[in-house]
Amino acid sequence: MRPVAHWSFKLANGEMALPVGTKHFKAAERCLDARTLLHYEIGPELRACACVACAGDAIQKLAVEYNTNRLLNEAAPRSKDVQNEIDAVLGAAEALLKALLGMNDYSRKAFAPYANRLDLPVYLGYFDKEADPPAHDLYSDLDSELIKNLIAVRNAAEIVSAKYKETREKPALLDRGGNTNLFKEEHGSPDSNLVRNGWIVFEIFQPGKASGTTTNGAFHQFLGHVYGYATGKDPENYSGLDGWIKALAGLLRQRQDCLGEEIALAREMRALEAINPDHPFAATDLRSRLDVVRQKLKKIERAIQDARQGKKPVIS
Repeated sequence: MRPVAHWSFKLANGEMALPVGTKHFKAAERCLDARTLLHYEIGPELRACACVACAGDAIQKLAVEYNTNRLLNEAAPRSKDVQNEIDAVLGAAEALLKALLGMNDYSRKAFAPYANRLDLPVYLGYFDKEADPPAHDLYSDLDSELIKNLIAVRNAAEIVSAKYKETREKPALLDRGGNTNLFKEEHGSPDSNLVRNGWIVFEIFQPGKASGTTTNGAFHQFLGHVYGYATGKDPENYSGLDGWIKALAGLLRQRQDCLGEEIALAREMRALEAINPDHPFAATDLRSRLDVVRQKLKKIERAIQDARQGKKPVIS
């Protein structure tokens, strides 16, 4: 009997995520326009390099991540599937317990040759010729490790079923239909993740040039070629990225600016503390400004996570 296939966070065959649209790889490289063969690191905070080799590695990683997310998303379970599977385990454990504990001694006798190996409830026929069994031979079905484990599974499934149902009844987590499954709910859609991760890569090679305002802009073209490289499909016929670029570009630009400000303030604060090591309050003002920037950054990150296509982003 073959094992029943189940959805997993790990692809059964990792090769399925490999890019197949080879012709788009060079086009994506041209969009990044890496101009050095020398590998180096921009700074201790960014730890990023804009050389030709790193450009190729970044494109490859984006494509594999996109394919992986796309494949995992296709068959990912919904909350009702999880509830049904939990309840199926609960029902099966209860049914098997009832069947095992309800066996008469003739049924147990039939299983007796396998009882030790499986630790089934014991056949008690060896007491037939005795008025009362010796005290040390008294046996309870609950002494069976199999029964103990089944009871533990049954009890755990009962608790999990109730708690999962209670959790999913919260307004923010209700399953309202549509194409949102648990994987997309937790990790975002493949397209939204490609926009977010692709922005980071594009900023390394083309700082300040990523934008969501022009549909034929360099950033749009770059993501289109990464999509084409990943899937082997013509990006001209795919509009799935457009809505996410519009929804996320402004927030991603704000995050980029905020990160730059955070890095600059942190550098300035460290320099001031190095000059005045005996005066820990010398950088108090900088520390205060840095806290403000970091709080703003947290709000932007939340807005990015909550962003939806066709909705104006709200930073709160």
